[in-house]
Amino acid sequence: MKRHGFVYIYSQYLDEVVAFCRSEIDTGRVRKGIVAYTDSELREMYGDDREPLTKGELMRIHFLKKQAGAVVENGKPNKGD
Repeated sequence: MKRHGFVYIYSQYLDEVVAFCRSEIDTGRVRKGIVAYTDSELREMYGDDREPLTKGELMRIHFLKKQAGAVVENGKPNKGD
């Protein structure tokens, strides 16, 4: 991730490859069709002060990111601009 700004990860829950990105800028380098999660989104979803996400919540967030370009803010998906 240090060199490219992102890393591809296979998610067993989602049954597909996703990208973890250092910043929003790095998401632009991710292959088309792969959902990218920024460091700030991952912190919103999995931060120390958060309850663990259920599989259903993760699936919903991923669906909204994939279909509507949602961005995770305050631990919840918001439609991207």
